[in-house]
Amino acid sequence: VGDMAGFAAATYLRGINYIQMPTSLLAAVDSSVGGKTAVNLKAGKNLWGAFKQPILVLCDPTAISTLPADEFSNGCGEVIKYGMLDYPELLADLATKPLQQTDLAHIKDIIALCVKAKAKIVSADEKEAGVRALLNFGHTFGHGIELCSHFTVKHGMAVSIGMALMMRAAYQNGHISESELTDFLHLLTAHKLPITTTISTTELCQAALHDKKSHGQTITIIYPTRWGHCELRTVDHSELADYAIKEVTHHGAN
Repeated sequence: VGDMAGFAAATYLRGINYIQMPTSLLAAVDSSVGGKTAVNLKAGKNLWGAFKQPILVLCDPTAISTLPADEFSNGCGEVIKYGMLDYPELLADLATKPLQQTDLAHIKDIIALCVKAKAKIVSADEKEAGVRALLNFGHTFGHGIELCSHFTVKHGMAVSIGMALMMRAAYQNGHISESELTDFLHLLTAHKLPITTTISTTELCQAALHDKKSHGQTITIIYPTRWGHCELRTVDHSELADYAIKEVTHHGAN
């Protein structure tokens, strides 16, 4: 709803004011902040959109208690993402105390931290010319999963799988330890998020070519280089499958 209303506001009369009022956890911590508005096309996720900052964001965390359980978990996918963007203390917090839908005080604190984290990145790069792309950790394959599932897999769930694939690649390449990989995957499952997909690697990579981060024969991915930190990495389309690691049995194997 926020994306559709924001996109309409960006285009009607060449732009009118609008207010974001997130009522889902995913919208509260992510999509209501930063001014990205878009709608999906059959060809891919968020391909028709505009940057349009709301004049105000009003978030009532008590609305989170009204969500279906799977929609709450869906938002947790985006929450966990921020931990890998230089907020390892968030990962530690959630590992010690997984987010619960009934714990309003914890939810308020987490929303505040996520909004602060996103605002810091967006204020440095509003139109995503560089660092803002880090907010798409897990999204390259996540968007592909959404597309291949005809958008039946929720966004946060798909992002969770996308992050799991990338974290396995980071382990395989020696950038995170086996215990760190295990801890991260446990963090996802503790929030009732999926970490595997039956969609083939070929399909995932083909779908990723429709992603906005794809330019010519290369695509920019968000890759974990250490615990709590990701960097932008531009790779050839032919290399993308090397990052879609569905399973590891021991170091250096998938």
